[in-house]
Amino acid sequence: MNIKDIRPQQRVTYVPFSSTRDIQHKDAESGIASSVTHTRVFVKFDKQIEKLGWNDTAAQACDPEDIF
Repeated sequence: MNIKDIRPQQRVTYVPFSSTRDIQHKDAESGIASSVTHTRVFVKFDKQIEKLGWNDTAAQACDPEDIF
């Protein structure tokens, strides 16, 4: 996904490059973009939000090429 198309609070799926861009791959993770810079998308992943809550979940920096 183009980084210019990603907005905070948007639902996204992180698909690692090693998973051959398969959105159904076991390593793909869903989450919410918490912030976006010119080079990275910061994502709070659903599993962590469920466990810790939104405020206590640390956002993970992701390459925008890995975001779908």
